[in-house]
Amino acid sequence: MGFTTSALAGSYTEVGDAGQLLGTAQSTVGTGALTDIFGSVSDVHDVDLYLINITNFAAFSASTVNSGTDAFLDTQLFLLTTSGKAVCANDNSGGGFQSLLGAGSCGSSLGNGQYLLGIGSGFYDPVDANNVLLFAPNNGQESVRGPNSAFALAGYTDNGAFDPNFGAYDIKLTGAAAVSAVPEPATVALMLGGLAICGLSASRRQRSSTKTSV
Repeated sequence: MGFTTSALAGSYTEVGDAGQLLGTAQSTVGTGALTDIFGSVSDVHDVDLYLINITNFAAFSASTVNSGTDAFLDTQLFLLTTSGKAVCANDNSGGGFQSLLGAGSCGSSLGNGQYLLGIGSGFYDPVDANNVLLFAPNNGQESVRGPNSAFALAGYTDNGAFDPNFGAYDIKLTGAAAVSAVPEPATVALMLGGLAICGLSASRRQRSSTKTSV
C-alpha cells in the first residue's frame, strides 16, 4: 500500500477514508513536526484513526476548535495507545461542538512515542470487547475524560442522539510529529537486488584483477 503526504509542510491530509479500528488506522507519513491533520467525517458512524508520534507528551495537544473545522461538526477527539488502550478523550469544549485535548490534560504517566489519535462524532463512543465505554461517560461535561476500561478498543456504540453530523475538520497539534515512511516491499526488493548486483560486479572485478596479476 502506498502513502500520500500532504503538500503543506507540517500537515497531513486523510487519504481516502482513514479506518476506525487498530488494524486500519492511517499512518501520518512524513518527516518533522506535525501541526495539522486535515480530513472529513462523512456521517455519525464515521471515525478516523491516525497513527502519530508524540514527541513531547507534556506539551501535546489536539484541537478542532478552529476555523478549519466545520462549525456544525460535533467532533469527539480521543487518544489511545498503539495497543488500543484508552488515554484521554474530549467531546465538547468551550460550550461549542468542537473538541480539545489541552496540553497536560492527558496526564503525565505516559511518555513520548507512537499513539493513535481518533476523531469522530460526539454521538459515537469507543467501546471494548465487552461493549464497555473506553472513556468515562460524558454526562454533559466539557472536561477531558480519562479511561473507563482497562481493555482495548474493539468497536463503537451510539448514544441514541442522531443528528445530521458530517463535515471537514482540521486537527491542530502541538508536541507531535509525523510517522516516518517505511519502504514498501517492492522498494525493499529493488534495493536488495541492487545491492546484490553491486556485490556480484565487485566480485567479478576482483577475480579479473587477480587473473591479470597472475
